[in-house]
Amino acid sequence: MAPTTHTAAYHAFVEACNESGCPICRVEHDAVLRYISGLLYEQVNDFNMRERLRVSLGFCRQHGHLTVDELPGNALGIALIYQDLLKVTMHHLDDRKGVPAPVQKCPACEQRDLNMMRTLSELSKYLQDDVMIAAFKKSEGLCIFHLRQAFRHTRVPEKRALLISTQLEIMGDLRTDLGEFIRKNDYRFSKEVFGPERDSWKRAVSMVSGAKIGKDER
Repeated sequence: MAPTTHTAAYHAFVEACNESGCPICRVEHDAVLRYISGLLYEQVNDFNMRERLRVSLGFCRQHGHLTVDELPGNALGIALIYQDLLKVTMHHLDDRKGVPAPVQKCPACEQRDLNMMRTLSELSKYLQDDVMIAAFKKSEGLCIFHLRQAFRHTRVPEKRALLISTQLEIMGDLRTDLGEFIRKNDYRFSKEVFGPERDSWKRAVSMVSGAKIGKDER
């Protein structure tokens, strides 16, 4: 039997499990960076892309600032796009049409969501695959939002049970680290040196609220 050829989404998830934070948060972030980088390099003067950006008023707040903070060397492309968006806004105001509002989702958000769905499909399909489950077990686990989405996509009872048991083990280890972090902040134990638990409070925020990936990652 020929070996299974896995998709790019499969490999992206497995590789993301080697990094900090929720692996799906990381997959989404990296996909958005690639998308915006390609847009700024190849499509900044494309008529159809300009029209697409006008209906969403550019990128959302998160992805607008991501463009500035994490894609150095693209100042000219950004300037061209946002000069056009300011022109559109000024025309609305001059014509007494009021302040324009986006009528379509940020295109980077669309790419993020598309990659999330692809990754969830691969995770639910191959969760019992040796490589996939091994990578997942050594990751920092899914954030609660992506765990909820993964649970909805994983319909096979055995796979659901494996998803939950793996996540519970990761969460249990994190709670243990938090307990040790809290204990060592007690003045009675303040002379003890911090170990792996030193960043447990950050990992807990990432798990509950979603991982912050990128320039400000610590």
